[in-house]
Amino acid sequence: MLRQRYLRLFSFCRPYWMGILGSLVLTLIYGGLNVMTLPLIRDITTEISNRNLEHFNNQILNAGGLFFFRLVATYLQSYLMMATAYNISRDVRTMFFGRLIRLPQGFFTENKLGDIITRLTSDAEKLRESITSLFWELIPNLVSLLGVVGYLFYLNFKLTLISLVAAPIFVAVIMYLASKLKRVAGQTQLQAANISHLIQEVFTNIKLVQINGAEEKEISRFRKEIQRNIRTSLKGIRFRNTVEPSITYLQFVVVLLVVWYGGYQIANGTMSGPTLVSFFAGIFLLVDPILALSKAYTNLQQSFASADRLLEIIELPPAFPILSSPSNPIVHGNVMFENVSFQYGDGSPVLHDISISASAGQVIALVGLSGAGKTTLVNLIPRFYDVTSGRILVDGVDLREIDLDYLRSHIAFVPQEDMLFRGTVLENIRYGSPEASMDEVEDAARAANAMGFIEKRKRKLFAQVGDRGMRFSGGQRQRISIARAILRSPKILILDEATSSLDTESEYLVQEALSRLMAGRTTFVIAHRLSTVINADQILVLDAGKIIERGTHSELLAMNGRYARLYHRQFAAGTGAINE
Repeated sequence: MLRQRYLRLFSFCRPYWMGILGSLVLTLIYGGLNVMTLPLIRDITTEISNRNLEHFNNQILNAGGLFFFRLVATYLQSYLMMATAYNISRDVRTMFFGRLIRLPQGFFTENKLGDIITRLTSDAEKLRESITSLFWELIPNLVSLLGVVGYLFYLNFKLTLISLVAAPIFVAVIMYLASKLKRVAGQTQLQAANISHLIQEVFTNIKLVQINGAEEKEISRFRKEIQRNIRTSLKGIRFRNTVEPSITYLQFVVVLLVVWYGGYQIANGTMSGPTLVSFFAGIFLLVDPILALSKAYTNLQQSFASADRLLEIIELPPAFPILSSPSNPIVHGNVMFENVSFQYGDGSPVLHDISISASAGQVIALVGLSGAGKTTLVNLIPRFYDVTSGRILVDGVDLREIDLDYLRSHIAFVPQEDMLFRGTVLENIRYGSPEASMDEVEDAARAANAMGFIEKRKRKLFAQVGDRGMRFSGGQRQRISIARAILRSPKILILDEATSSLDTESEYLVQEALSRLMAGRTTFVIAHRLSTVINADQILVLDAGKIIERGTHSELLAMNGRYARLYHRQFAAGTGAINE
């Protein structure tokens, strides 16, 4: 499984093979130039010993040129690899975001938003760093290391073997610490996700925090989460900081061995002084590659922890199977629930044996106390969730046999909390219908009673709505949402308590706009204010996930049951809303 994940990870590199190939060619050039410095040092030392100034000057010029071309190769390789790594990171982030945005609603109720954001930002950045580290640090330094070691063997086979006596210890130390770092990195990313979630939660509910005087409580929570993160991060730093001193000490031992054995060979006349100087230069040329390799390897192990978190989401099975030959009906708006039951995950059933028949153009009102299952029921129509048992038909075809995008293109949703995105009024109205003309947008805005306040804005349709639409009042935001739904021209409409939080004047304007929107469309209305559903074709009273009463307003009053009690209490209290 792990191997498959890493193969999948490297499959993202395939579209950029030319950039990677170019980077590897430059890496070989860099490695070759690195190795060439060793015979050059030997020759310079020899010319100094021979006091041949003309050849000495030539070798100095050669050294200058060699170093210049080495820098050019390093620059080009670095830039090419960085560009490739950013492109790969973009593709992974886009795929991750695309996978996220298509997941069922249940995923978002079971996972922290902070963790999702951390995966999309911090983990994706770690992945980019791992790709960069692999091609910019690991491979170039490995090439350089092998080249230098090869040349050292050429200079003096025995001395090189003695120098490499510490290599197995190097590898063991690095791999042990890297495995520890990977585990710590996973913990650090999880704690970073908890911090993100806490920040998002607090500032989403900032009014609640302030009105309850809970600022110090939240500061304390934040401090504790930061402290946990610091403890884990310091553990990782301890491991990382152990690597370099360990390797430095091993290198020092190697240098002592080289000094001892090299001096012994010079004394015996089996090695010249310039050769030993060149050998020493090679040993010191190994320092940077070994340190870089250890750093790159540990970075890769940390990054793989982030890659695991990304691939965990990317490789989730599709929420709904892709149909090879969907049965897409001509949608008129006939909706039928046949013995539908539903439960969230392994929890208790939320809906029990629900049967509803709604003909095209009818208005179906759902009434009941909070937790009765109203919102869950309407969420099944656009397949935010799938039924646990039974089936839902649209114009005689089971929802599960209809292409999901096709189904949702015939449904519009106006929620209780108006959903606007940062941008212009025009962009928000066009959100579900990007090809709509300006005339169509204006007509939709007029039908939604929105054009009046839009035209008062300096930039009219191009006015910015602000974060979550906060530059407009609640009633205005709701009418922009209604304009969006009108422009979409759906056959099926879902209204989830669309007027429950508005003042009387705004409610009148919104209700008038909703009446235009509902005309000729099959509409499911969730309402707390029974005054808004008196004229519905069918009113369903839900309790604990069951339909306990159904009928028209007059029929339900005549039953003198739950609906009648809700109605009389509501209007006796003068609230216009269910308050049982």
